[in-house]
Amino acid sequence: MAFMANKRKQRKSQYRHVNAYPGRILYGRLPCMYARRVSALTIRWNEETGEEQISWTEPAIYENAKTGAGVLEIVPATSREHIRPYEVLSRDLYKDEN
Repeated sequence: MAFMANKRKQRKSQYRHVNAYPGRILYGRLPCMYARRVSALTIRWNEETGEEQISWTEPAIYENAKTGAGVLEIVPATSREHIRPYEVLSRDLYKDEN
């Protein structure tokens, strides 16, 4: 009985999130989900070309100054864009049943 009682605690600790560092999140394990905090996220569909355009801005990365007070910007904020064909991501959900 004690073995079964501890299973719930093990499952809860297995799936709690872990922050790698500010703005980045890892969740779960085998498989795990990885996410980043972004701003200005937009998604546009172009039905004429059959493409989906995703654009976002990644925040700057800072570190403490080695001398004196303050912070230094290591990597500036960057705008990113990804264009992909507009199609269903998971085809097995939309299989024909004929």
